[in-house]
Amino acid sequence: MDLSWLDCIELDVKVEVDDEDAEVLEECLSIVKGCMVTRSIAEGMEVVIHAERAKPEA
Repeated sequence: MDLSWLDCIELDVKVEVDDEDAEVLEECLSIVKGCMVTRSIAEGMEVVIHAERAKPEA
């Protein structure tokens, strides 16, 4: 059986949080960007992560 493989995963995450939680969000995003799963996937393929605090809509 011939299987297909992914060669890139791109994550684009925007999170809405109140100002008082912005610092906690930044800490969480740093964990996600450097987590064991993300690092392991990155060893075998390109992983692009765009994660940031969502800006409130005006």
